[in-house]
Amino acid sequence: MISRKITVIDTRENAIKTIDSTAETVAEMLEEFNNNGINATDMAIQEGLTRTELNESSILPHDIPYKGTVTNNLVIRLTQKEKKIKSGATTRKEIYDLIKDKHLEEAIKLEFNRNYTQVPTRDLEKFVSANITEVNAEQESKCDIVKAFTTLIDVLRTYDILDYDDVTHIKGLLIGKNTQSQNSPFDYNELEEMFKGME
Repeated sequence: MISRKITVIDTRENAIKTIDSTAETVAEMLEEFNNNGINATDMAIQEGLTRTELNESSILPHDIPYKGTVTNNLVIRLTQKEKKIKSGATTRKEIYDLIKDKHLEEAIKLEFNRNYTQVPTRDLEKFVSANITEVNAEQESKCDIVKAFTTLIDVLRTYDILDYDDVTHIKGLLIGKNTQSQNSPFDYNELEEMFKGME
């Protein structure tokens, strides 16, 4: 088994965590994530060095050419899969998963004056469908702000107003306190570059 570092970018929490891994398949990697407190349930899994989308049956990439050398380290980005609610097409369990994922438990309790598990499926579908749009818009707004500041920082670097270390530090602060995991073999700028153009 290959021993390597996997740098995990969790887009839900704007956080980066690096774990030591001996996984050879995505399924084994997800088990390691779970053991390290990384929740990848219902998340799209992208690998940055190879710029590929992985699924649970995938074998993890190895011996990857990177900057003139070969590495077995990986960079995994977890992004939310789009879930669409269509009347009658969603199971109650899927609705419960969406409620937990979007943290709508309290909002439902306020709206219906009872726990979401006691609300009829049709009412839950309507409420969740309406509120997911608002939550997604709010998340996109936060992403837009981070992108705007990132662009500004890049311009300041271009004109030598900020040096490389300042840029790395500020960009790290922008996406969260846990951004630059101490034992990641990649810095923030490398991580950002890997996923450029990937959805």
